[in-house]
Amino acid sequence: MEGTYSYTEIFTKPIEIDNDKSVQVNKIVIPKIQRPYAQGRTGGKYDYVRKTLLTDLFSSLAPDGKVIELNFVYGIIKHNEIENILELLDGQQRMTTLFLLHWYIANRELGEGDETDRQIRDCLSKFVYETRSTSTVFCSKLSHFHYDVTSTPPSEAIRKSKWYFKSFDRDSTICAMLTMLDSIHEFYNRQDSRDLHERLDNIRF
Repeated sequence: MEGTYSYTEIFTKPIEIDNDKSVQVNKIVIPKIQRPYAQGRTGGKYDYVRKTLLTDLFSSLAPDGKVIELNFVYGIIKHNEIENILELLDGQQRMTTLFLLHWYIANRELGEGDETDRQIRDCLSKFVYETRSTSTVFCSKLSHFHYDVTSTPPSEAIRKSKWYFKSFDRDSTICAMLTMLDSIHEFYNRQDSRDLHERLDNIRF
């Protein structure tokens, strides 16, 4: 697995940017030029793509699952005085789905305050959407949101939370994220293992 990274390792391990230089990425930004998140859209090809992708991801997370590589992600490293920001140019859809998958599994399997939960949420908080201001706020709030996933579908619980604004319903990216979370919820409930967080690093770039 040399040269590949899991979702959390992108934020915790130095990233090679050429043969003799590596940097520590502090934040991943989806810039305004990117289109809205699409893997959670409904109908036709979107349903097929979502179900196919989740089938592959959950197969990798099974007790006998194997490493799956989701090809390359591309971006520009931008430096400022305090951090290195990876502005993502290709890989937005896959990274967003993994952001949602990690959030769901952390809620489902890990307790609030658990060390692994804290590590995952720290990485989630460093994934920033800038396509619309509502998407920016939603992802920031979601990364820290805890609830009992077994009690109600994710979209229902999130929409009922105090931080969820009605304006979010007009953001196609947020609507697609909620659809994806409900699909992740359905896939999770179909499998027997309850320790998927231990194999999240099986999904790599």
